[in-house]
Amino acid sequence: MLIRKLQLKDIKNYTEKDFDFNAGVTAICGANGAGKTTIIESIAWALFDHLDYKREDFVRKGARKGSVNVFFISKLDGREYAVFRDSTGAYYVYDPELNIRLAQQKQEVIKWLCQQHGVEPNTDLSILFRTTIGVPQGTFTYDFLQSPSKRKPVFDKILKVEEYFQAADELKDLLRLIERKIATIREQIASDEGELKRYEEVNSAYAANTEKLLSIRIQYNDIKMEKDIADIRLSQLEKLKEKIDGFNSKIQNLKITVAEKVERERNLIEEIARAQQAANVVTSARKGYETYLSATENLNELEKQRSQRDKAQAAYTSTQQQLARLESNIQHLQEALSQIDQARRELVLLSPKIVEQDLLEKTLRELERKQGEKEQVERNISKLNQDLIDLRQKYSDISRSIEDSEKHKDEAKEVARLEVEKQTIDKRLSSYNLTLSEIKHKTEQINSLEIAFQKLQKERKISESRIAEIQTDVSLQLPSIQELEQNYHIHSAQAADLRACIGRDETMQREIKNGLCPLLSERCLNMKEGQTLEHYFQFQLSDQQTRLLETESNLKTISTQLTQVRLVQNKQANLSILLTQLEKAQKDESSCEKQLSQLREDLDKLGDNEQILDSKRADTARLQLLEVELTTARASALKYAQLEPRRLRLTELKDEGTQTRKLYDSDNTRLKLLLQDLAEQSNIENQLLALGNPRATFESLNRQISRESQLLYDLKQQQERHQKLSDETANLKLQIEGWSTLDNELREVNTLIAQTRNDYNTFIVNESLALRLPSLESQLEKIRVETKDSKEKQEELENEYVEVSKKYSHEEHSQKRHQLPDLIRQTAQLESELKYTETQEQHLSIQLERLSEVKSRQAGKMADRDKLNELHDLADFIRDCLRKAGPHITEAYLHTVSLEANQLYREISGNSLVSLRWELDYEIVLEEEGRDRPFHNLSGGEQMAAALSVRLALLKEFSELRFAFFDEPTTNMDEERRRNLAQQIGRIKDFEQLFIVTHDDSFEGFTDNIIQLPKSH
Repeated sequence: MLIRKLQLKDIKNYTEKDFDFNAGVTAICGANGAGKTTIIESIAWALFDHLDYKREDFVRKGARKGSVNVFFISKLDGREYAVFRDSTGAYYVYDPELNIRLAQQKQEVIKWLCQQHGVEPNTDLSILFRTTIGVPQGTFTYDFLQSPSKRKPVFDKILKVEEYFQAADELKDLLRLIERKIATIREQIASDEGELKRYEEVNSAYAANTEKLLSIRIQYNDIKMEKDIADIRLSQLEKLKEKIDGFNSKIQNLKITVAEKVERERNLIEEIARAQQAANVVTSARKGYETYLSATENLNELEKQRSQRDKAQAAYTSTQQQLARLESNIQHLQEALSQIDQARRELVLLSPKIVEQDLLEKTLRELERKQGEKEQVERNISKLNQDLIDLRQKYSDISRSIEDSEKHKDEAKEVARLEVEKQTIDKRLSSYNLTLSEIKHKTEQINSLEIAFQKLQKERKISESRIAEIQTDVSLQLPSIQELEQNYHIHSAQAADLRACIGRDETMQREIKNGLCPLLSERCLNMKEGQTLEHYFQFQLSDQQTRLLETESNLKTISTQLTQVRLVQNKQANLSILLTQLEKAQKDESSCEKQLSQLREDLDKLGDNEQILDSKRADTARLQLLEVELTTARASALKYAQLEPRRLRLTELKDEGTQTRKLYDSDNTRLKLLLQDLAEQSNIENQLLALGNPRATFESLNRQISRESQLLYDLKQQQERHQKLSDETANLKLQIEGWSTLDNELREVNTLIAQTRNDYNTFIVNESLALRLPSLESQLEKIRVETKDSKEKQEELENEYVEVSKKYSHEEHSQKRHQLPDLIRQTAQLESELKYTETQEQHLSIQLERLSEVKSRQAGKMADRDKLNELHDLADFIRDCLRKAGPHITEAYLHTVSLEANQLYREISGNSLVSLRWELDYEIVLEEEGRDRPFHNLSGGEQMAAALSVRLALLKEFSELRFAFFDEPTTNMDEERRRNLAQQIGRIKDFEQLFIVTHDDSFEGFTDNIIQLPKSH
């Protein structure tokens, strides 16, 4: 991928800006705050879904949204594509030439970008960018300077070593799932075996239930017919009883209505008399009533005048109080104006004293500043003195450590030999573990197969025995089940018809009286000479009962034969299932025997378990000793590697001590000068105290004088308000004098109202009753007519009641009412028993069918169980391999990356005599002239070049990307180191584009392209 162009709109401090890029090394230069890092952040956001802060903070202040558009040439097909992303959520890939979108939504875009970058589809692009492509400013060497325990999680994630351990852990869930399924199938097989023991019991119960069902159906039909006849007659009697009760209720209601109307007629006559009396009283009180109304209206008008008078009196009192307050305020304002004249005279005397106060305060502030400087100088002297003590101590410590490092030269040389021996033993132990694991696995398989083989033999013998028993039973010759079921239904119908005929003839026989037909109540003309109806029905009943007994006997024989045929059919079905199971068991037994033979041969080839364990114990003991020796040798090598840096540090401490001593002497000289100047401070403070504070007095008098114009304005306003209130008070006094006769008028009107109040109350009380007189007379006439009609209707209903009562018999109604519940109870009981027996028959039939299915299903479950056992063994073996593969894969990756990083480092440094190694604990080591130098002992430039080599090697190993970003790689470097790094980056090959963000000019002359950014955009 070659990045060609970047378009920004409203991103951070860019309103709208385009950047064009070419192949090679590109330096992006500019002062701090010019927007250099924004270019890297924008490309990372669009192409790698990486942003270190909130999307809203990425948008320019004041803008509603910001957008990034990156154009690049694809390495896959050589065509140009573009990726667009904005802060509102839009994210898509499009083809500028065809003007079509190739991917939309974040998930599709990331998948498409992974393909373009040449990485796995599930790769976290953000982590890839942060750790290899665009390492953040100031952290390029940070990860390599961490302790091994902190380096491991960072680089394990890049190398994807964790994925092997995660895959092994995920297989635990698969193993648990298989184990749960095996346990479930075992439980099901055990459950099925328990169910199959009930088969014979269920079959016998089904035959007994069928015979019981036939008997209940016959009884139910007889009782139901008798119940229906009784129900019809009871319904007729209930209707007659209901009709009689209705007539009786209506007659009683009419009697009550007639009595109520007679009572209402009497009450109306009394009420009319009272209304006539009230009309006479109203006529005599009317004159007093009208006088009372007129006086009340006059009183209301006078009350309104009294209310107005009271309001005027209250306003008069309020204005007098306000006049008193205004006179007091005017007096206070005049006194304040006289005090302002006095303040003007005092101001003239304060001006010379204020000038003197300003001079003294200025001198005092300068002395206070020197006092602060004196305290800072004293702190500096104390700190410098402590620094000198610390430097002397460090110098002494480093001198002793140099002597200690020189003692470990010989021990450091043993590290390489011990590591080679350790790697050899590690490989042997890994081989031993793999062989022992395989021996254990195959032994467990043999034990499992032997148990399964014994169980298969036992199951085969049981199946052969059951097959022999069933073949003997099914050899009997019996009629077909269709023929038996057809005969059973024919005989059942005949038996039902005979029972119905017998019941009907018995009823007819009971109803025959004196030889007369119960239907026509006369002699039957169809009888032969000398034959009577009693003899006829008696003979017919005897014949029908004989035929019924024969039919029921045939039904029992057919039912027994049906049960035998069904049992034989079930045994035939079981026989076919058992034959299938026997064939499968024989095949499984043969297969199991072959597997056992093969596993025993494989186990013999692997060797003796005890010999392998003895070799493993010997190598493990040697490995423990080696680790102790290697730890000691590495510690010695580390101490010896620190010799040169400590000598260099010793020289630096000498220079630092000389410089610190110069600063200490300079600060002591300055302290003496400051103490001389501060001696006058107390004298000046006494002079200021004696002078007082004339400036504060001056400001207070000025504030008092500034109020003069406001006071004059307030005085004028108060005087005008006083005059206005005086005029209002005079007007209110005149209004109050105009209401002098109002109280006398009120007394006269109240006297007249009291005199006419009795006539008014009498008129009000009797007026409503007098007005009702015409209405009451009309109601009386209407009630008399209604009473006459009700009496006539009552006589008609009593006549109808007598006619209906003749058709109703209370004794018969009572008999049928008591008989029917007993018949209903018997019918319900038989119906419930019939339903229960039918349900039992269905339930037993379902059980027989289900038990037959269980037999056929059990064979399939056993096969599933065997397959799951094989799958469990395979998954366990794969999990063990994955768990052991992680360290080997890590070692292989590190070897490949080390080779690539070593080549890159030699190109960058220009020194082919130096070798770079990236070790198992992710430590970078440089080997030069036969001596190893750990990463933390390298100089700043060497650390940057080594870290750069490893990160670029990782990028080449794990992706197809051939570009990278370096954000301020020269931070904390001096001029010489910055130029050395610029030369080193310029030597990098195999990368199409390298972007360097910098604020200095170190890279000029060493890059192919330069983008210079101004301070503002």
